[in-house]
Amino acid sequence: MREVWGIKFLFCGLTALLVLSTLSMVVNVKSQEVTEVKVKLPVYFIIFGRPFTFWEFLALMTAFFILVFLIGVLLIEYRLWRIRRALRS
Repeated sequence: MREVWGIKFLFCGLTALLVLSTLSMVVNVKSQEVTEVKVKLPVYFIIFGRPFTFWEFLALMTAFFILVFLIGVLLIEYRLWRIRRALRS
């Protein structure tokens, strides 16, 4: 007789599904035995309790560096504008 169970793991919005079976489908489960299974979620980095995958973390860092670059350009332009305005007066 074949018995199949599915276990869903949730971690801060990320999910993993584990299928257990008595007929060696994914994980072989035998009666009266403890079966240890490792479940991997694609968590690369956790910031303030929110897990990020590698690509989400990479996008976050890219957006951060672009934001810092744009703020720097704006500050330089503002400084040059103030100098030009002061020289015009």
